[in-house]
Order: sequence, then C-alpha cells, then structure tokens
Amino acid sequence: MTRDGCSLGRRTAFQVLEQVDRGRRLDRALESCVQGIEARERAFAHELTYGVTRLRGRIDHLLSRHVHRGMDALDPNLREVLRLATYQLFYMHSVPDYAAVSEAVAHARSLVG
Repeated sequence: MTRDGCSLGRRTAFQVLEQVDRGRRLDRALESCVQGIEARERAFAHELTYGVTRLRGRIDHLLSRHVHRGMDALDPNLREVLRLATYQLFYMHSVPDYAAVSEAVAHARSLVG
C-alpha cells in the first residue's frame, strides 16, 4: 500500500499508463516501473496496464455515458484512474468492486484534491 492508500500494483499501473500517454512503449514503461516490486503486485500491474490498453476504446465508451462534459474535458490523471477502476469493475472478476472503487477514490483524491 502506498501513502495515498492505493495498492502498489495500481499505482504502478497508473505510472505505466502515464508514460504510455507521453509516447513511451508499453513494454518498456512496464519494465522500468516494476523493478523491485514483488511478483504479485507486478502481475497485478501487468494485468491492469495491458487490459486497459487493450480495451481502452471500450472502457472510454462505457465512461463517456457518465461523463457528460466528455472524456477530453477530464483531468488526464483522473481519466487514467477512471479507466483503471472501470477495467477492474468490468473485467477483473477477482477484484471486489468495493476495493476497486475505494482505491480509485483514494487515488483520485491524492491526484486532484
């Protein structure tokens, strides 16, 4: 668990996706961010990053139904947190819904206040 209440795997996935948004290749971003992280958290970050990347269009479509200003109007950091949470809620059945929501809220608060 990191200082903001977000698991290390989720925090790492966020950092990887942030780097990918800036143009870095996913495999290289993941490799650099998971160094020194225990295997379980590394696997969780791997699943999240590849899942969100693979299903980004579908996830954004789901989110856009509820973001009335449009996805582009959201803070980029908040947009990534929402994508990660949505992937966990809809596609990672091993993650309890309450955990995905609780950690997303804690992470969003730490990023945008």
